[in-house]
Amino acid sequence: VGALYHLFVVCATKQKGVSSVSKVSRQLEDSAGHISERSSGSSNVALQTQNCSGSVSAVTRKSLFDFFVQIMESFLSHITMHLQAEWNVGTPLSDVLCVLIAANKLLASFKQENIYTRLEDISEGACMNFLRFIYETIMLLSVKIKHLMSSFGSNVRNQEVLILMAKEIVVAVHLLVEIEYEVVGDDLESLWGMMFTFASSSQSMVDVPDKHLLISEIHILGCALINLYSELRQVG
Repeated sequence: VGALYHLFVVCATKQKGVSSVSKVSRQLEDSAGHISERSSGSSNVALQTQNCSGSVSAVTRKSLFDFFVQIMESFLSHITMHLQAEWNVGTPLSDVLCVLIAANKLLASFKQENIYTRLEDISEGACMNFLRFIYETIMLLSVKIKHLMSSFGSNVRNQEVLILMAKEIVVAVHLLVEIEYEVVGDDLESLWGMMFTFASSSQSMVDVPDKHLLISEIHILGCALINLYSELRQVG
């Protein structure tokens, strides 16, 4: 998904025009098969090519954001559907994990392409509101994951999936903060609480080999938050 969005941005910006967005969408449908071989490493694709959105007009940037919204909404709808359902030991957690991974690949590509900049936002706050909606949905999911970490403690397979889901949640929050730190709003205390709970819960899962991946992402996000708000205090 990240590679597909990157290709969309490249094609749309080369054709230089808002009307090209729908045209490129149709072209991408024809070339989707050629992307599948690259998608396995799509989280790194955008990093290997030069950012091409620096000269894009605010109007075109808004259209690229709208396309991002169309894709992301499908992921958020899937997550919301699971949030509204009752979770138990038999719940297919791996399905939610796959959606989180795909959403993060899209977010990483969106961030790398630098589509959203507050100073050039002509949406009258609509872009910011959508980014905040992503953040709020992810945080709601984190509440459910925190509960499951204590409820499914004896199931090793569920522990493994929950650790990976928690990691992807932390990655998503980090990406959102880097895109627009104001998505956090007044929720900083809850964010730190989520990180501490995830870290604490992971330590009790002694049979899960990948828990160090979660701890590493928590450390990275924690350092980023400390640096960010230290800089904001200095500016303020």
